[in-house]
Amino acid sequence: MSRSTVETALLAVLEGVSGVEHVYSGMRSPTDPTAFITEVAGTTRTQAWMVWRSKTEQFDASNSPVPIANHYELFVKHTFEIEGHYGFLDDTTESEWQNLLDAILTAFNNQRTIGGWYAWPLTLQEVGYRAFGTLAGAHYCKIEITIGEIVSGLNPQ
Repeated sequence: MSRSTVETALLAVLEGVSGVEHVYSGMRSPTDPTAFITEVAGTTRTQAWMVWRSKTEQFDASNSPVPIANHYELFVKHTFEIEGHYGFLDDTTESEWQNLLDAILTAFNNQRTIGGWYAWPLTLQEVGYRAFGTLAGAHYCKIEITIGEIVSGLNPQ
């Protein structure tokens, strides 16, 4: 599995959610926060979504109950993070923000595979407020999604 293939598929699911704008591959750390806020000023609200791989774990699955001679299996789990920033801290954006999060959760949880690989249900790890660029505070979330693959082949003996 290619990290870029899965990341592209994750970006496509996120971009397909109505109301989501400004989706980026990788963490953005702008050198000019004012220019970045101008760049991500959406049609209705300032927002930005960033997607990146945060971890990869590998498990040897070759000691299965029914081993195959000279054959191995390796199970690989890739964890991706999705970080979102939205709007300003005021009463009018809280409901919009929560509705957008629900739509994103639904879009991802309706996908049993992402990029052709098995996808675990995602985890909404954190929801709150945080400084964003030149904004004193914006809605913030961190979502984790795990993608799994089985790599198999002949033992190199």
